[in-house]
Amino acid sequence: MPSLGKEDFRVPEGYFTSLKERLNTIPDAAGSPVCIPALRLRDRLLPYVALAACFAFLIVIGNTVLRRTTSRNTQDTDPLYAAMLADLIPVTNPYAVFYEAEQGETLSEEEIVDYLIVSGTTPEMLVAATDEE
Repeated sequence: MPSLGKEDFRVPEGYFTSLKERLNTIPDAAGSPVCIPALRLRDRLLPYVALAACFAFLIVIGNTVLRRTTSRNTQDTDPLYAAMLADLIPVTNPYAVFYEAEQGETLSEEEIVDYLIVSGTTPEMLVAATDEE
């Protein structure tokens, strides 16, 4: 490692003689007290209000995204669908819907035709249903 000599770190000629004059030209700011302005209430609360606004913004955006991406099941809220189910399930014994099928009760051809007429099933729909099977 090469050694550094005194010539590498020299002070320019006349530096210390003119230093006092240069220091006297600097305004006397060191002697006067530093004025620190008092923070107003608004300035102190601004970071907290900004943070609360960010959280509120995130909650609103998250709620909007969740509402738009979830599927709405209209059958649960549709009163006509609820009325249709109420007609299908007997009030006195709601579990009879499950047990009647197990007992082997069969429908007559006349009952099936009456149901198809009442439900508005067209002959084209019947042909399409039997062709699929």
